[in-house]
Amino acid sequence: MRTPQSRLRLVILLALSSVTISACAGSLARTSPAPEPTETVRTETRTVCPIEILAPLPAAVTRSAEAILAGNREGLTYAGARFAREDALEALIVDAAGSCKATTSGPPPDPG
Repeated sequence: MRTPQSRLRLVILLALSSVTISACAGSLARTSPAPEPTETVRTETRTVCPIEILAPLPAAVTRSAEAILAGNREGLTYAGARFAREDALEALIVDAAGSCKATTSGPPPDPG
């Protein structure tokens, strides 16, 4: 059996629950959505040349009249191939430096 006091407690509890639920529902309706985050992206394309390409080449080595290259056939073939490779690499570096100077938009960025 319920007493009048227990009925009164039940009515008050129901009333408070109703007020709490409507207050929560009302607060959700009044809030506005958070603004969307924005991000600005700037892309810049620059053509730069490595410092090593633009550096001056070491002075060419000249052979004196007294210099004699002597050795067996395999050794001389190897030396000749090394000299030819050096000449080819020098030509590539000179061509690359010329292309860089013609198309570069500035010095390379400072890595530090």
